[in-house]
Amino acid sequence: MSLAPGTRLGPYEIKDPIGAGGMGEVYRARDSRLDRDVAIKVLPEDVWASPKAMERFAREAKAVAALSHPGILSIHDFGQEGRVAYSVTELLEGETLQDRLNEGAISPRKAVDIAVQIANGLASAHEKGVIHRDLKPANLFLTKDGRVKILDFGLATWRPLAEQASDSDVTEAKTKSRDHESEPGVVLGTAGYMSPEQVRGHVVDHRTDIFALGCVMYEMLTGRRAFWRETPAETMTAILREEPPNLSTTERVIPVGLDRLVRRCLEKRPEERLQSARDLAIALDAVSGGESSSAESPVTALRSRGKRTAAAIGAMAVGLMGVAFLIGRRSGAPAPMPAFDSLPTFTKLSFGRGLISAARFGPDGQSVAYSASWDSAPARIYVTRADTPQTSTAPVHEGLLLGISPSNELAILLKPTLGVLSSSGTLARAPSGSGAPREVLAEARDADWSKDGQLAVVRMVDGHARLEFPIGHVLYESSGWLSAPRFSPVGDSIAFIEHPLDGDDRGWPARVDLKTGAKTTLSPPFGTLTGLAWRARGREVCMSSGTSIHCIDVKSGEARRVFRGMSRLILQDIADDDRILATTMALNGASRTGSPGGRESDVGDMAAAMPVDVDPRTGRVLFESIDYGVYLTPIEPGPSVRLGDGIPLGLSPDGASVLILGLDPPTQLSLVPLGAGSARPLPRGTIEQHTSAVFVSDGKTIVIAGSEKDHGSRLFVQDLAGGDPKPISGEGVRLTPFQSRLVSPDNRTVAAIGPDQTLALYPLTGGDPRKIPGLDPTVRAIGWTDHPGTFFVSPNAESRRVPVFRMDVATGRRELWKEIGPEDPIGSPLTMRVQVTPDGRRYAYIYFLSASELFVINGVFGPASGVRP
Repeated sequence: MSLAPGTRLGPYEIKDPIGAGGMGEVYRARDSRLDRDVAIKVLPEDVWASPKAMERFAREAKAVAALSHPGILSIHDFGQEGRVAYSVTELLEGETLQDRLNEGAISPRKAVDIAVQIANGLASAHEKGVIHRDLKPANLFLTKDGRVKILDFGLATWRPLAEQASDSDVTEAKTKSRDHESEPGVVLGTAGYMSPEQVRGHVVDHRTDIFALGCVMYEMLTGRRAFWRETPAETMTAILREEPPNLSTTERVIPVGLDRLVRRCLEKRPEERLQSARDLAIALDAVSGGESSSAESPVTALRSRGKRTAAAIGAMAVGLMGVAFLIGRRSGAPAPMPAFDSLPTFTKLSFGRGLISAARFGPDGQSVAYSASWDSAPARIYVTRADTPQTSTAPVHEGLLLGISPSNELAILLKPTLGVLSSSGTLARAPSGSGAPREVLAEARDADWSKDGQLAVVRMVDGHARLEFPIGHVLYESSGWLSAPRFSPVGDSIAFIEHPLDGDDRGWPARVDLKTGAKTTLSPPFGTLTGLAWRARGREVCMSSGTSIHCIDVKSGEARRVFRGMSRLILQDIADDDRILATTMALNGASRTGSPGGRESDVGDMAAAMPVDVDPRTGRVLFESIDYGVYLTPIEPGPSVRLGDGIPLGLSPDGASVLILGLDPPTQLSLVPLGAGSARPLPRGTIEQHTSAVFVSDGKTIVIAGSEKDHGSRLFVQDLAGGDPKPISGEGVRLTPFQSRLVSPDNRTVAAIGPDQTLALYPLTGGDPRKIPGLDPTVRAIGWTDHPGTFFVSPNAESRRVPVFRMDVATGRRELWKEIGPEDPIGSPLTMRVQVTPDGRRYAYIYFLSASELFVINGVFGPASGVRP
């Protein structure tokens, strides 16, 4: 039955058709109650006309709705309007995995990322007793913002699980044609993805879905089905009797560990497969972290995962209204996992498309406030409830949420100016309901409430990051940057995250005792560290790193991993009964290089290639990988060349070497030749912590931003022929991170950020800086042009498309040179790390397509809520 636009089904108004298939027609519709777009599937007549089928459909819809997992299509409603029965789900934008596979095989990195998300969704479903039984590429959806959603959970067939398990009729399982497209199996599934026990009509359990996922993984990696034959009968025979070719025998380079893992999923006997989707997700995560290159396979690594740490998949940390995107770095923290009788459960609280910057439980433990930027709009603050998450859709304030007081007052950031990782703006106090905010402090970065309603703040003063409580009283000062200040539940200390390098999310948790003023570092550095929260009674501080949540006993220092599995997780808060408030970050993106008026192309041959410099003569791009690898793209097509480990800072003016910052303490600058030869460490002198460095255009000198012991950052000049760095500025001065062309063409000045956070020109021989007219902290330096006295600048913010201006340093006058970034706004793309050659003929950048979802996670610290630490 086709529905015309304008047709109403209860509160839903049909807008336009999306698609149709054997299980019904799908339409885009508008939910008039919650003012959002949804997808509506109109069920076939043989379903709505059968009371028994409708009863089963309703029962299964309720079961799937209870799953509430980010990897499973959310079901909002179902009902019947006259002769029309329908189900209502979230509206997805993107394509099915089948559509993507029609274009060919997928890279191993992307295939593993997709499989991890599928496995985590299956694990949540299996915990509730829901078995998909028809997992295949057509039932897996890739959204434009990088998420993977499992479709048609339990709805492809209308029988309860007990009836499914006893079904022995396999004749209705069928494929549509020989072109590798399949239609849903009427009884047991789809030939080509059915497990041997399904083919035989035996009892099936969750391991059937693991076999199907193995088939999907094989197809993603090879571009062909594991068991495809000319007819369904031949395909099912192959499933029972034959083995697919090894992945390592294909023309593609597949890590041997991944080959073994796929084959473990495709074992004929269920007891010989991996026994849970959660273990499969962890093993795949190990593959993504690079362990697959070792002699030990990820399957073997599962048996000792309490003693090992896999690198997390993530993305470059950037700011959008205070949002931090995580870049997966290797974590050195211990990682024992608790054993639970049941898996944690998830309750979804957000239903928009966009980015969530922060969230907190209210004093009652059920109200939740969060700030989000939906559909690329400015950040706004919303209030909802954990027990009825769809109760609020209207924003209560504009700005970024920082905290909620015991009296339910909000700390918010108004009119934020974005940095590379964090935002700054005007700190204000605001009611949780209606009422205007009251401004408290300019140029704040973060804040939290004490038990008696006072504010602790993080802000930058004279180039130093300060933790102050009360405002104006300095508790701790750092030459790096600080994030996530949180008062302990008993009010005796403040925990926070300290990051040593501006523009990098590597860091460690620390706390300051409010009685003694003593600062304690709680753990070794994590490769990526974001949200932080205390458990009740203040015995443990917990934080998120990549895909995991770690907790540290503040007295003993004992660390443990308490949760792992949700991709790109950010811990937001922990309630008194141990429920966790967290956001997930689904993201996709690419690094691009191009020229004005020309075509853009991908940078490198890996994900998250973060450009640092572009060679104006050859177009080669110097970039950093997610594991702190330094790479250079070749002149001719081919794999990128790994030059070493660390953070790349720039190519030498003659293109013969690269300057690299090593992160292992103490930090070390080295010159690494692009041809034959060894890396040459540079003398450190009195510098304790390097933060950045750039070449002088004569190629004989570098300018360094660094700090000496007990001092803030300042500028140094170092002769590459020998000798220690020599200071040329006062404290509180730093270089714009990840920009390599900051020294003027005449080698007289360097563009740097002063104590007032404004760009100025500092003489290389020392002396007072020269201010640039009309500049303020909202402007970011990119680099000098080849025209005398002009500079490339951009707004100090990541956005969908970044406008780049040519600026006259004498007058401050700017003219638009080019807008850089993807044209398609779907997925709220963020463009960053823009690099432009002095002649303006080449540029490079990275962008991310991101989306957040807010969840309450219950059962992380035990099988039931209400268990206090």
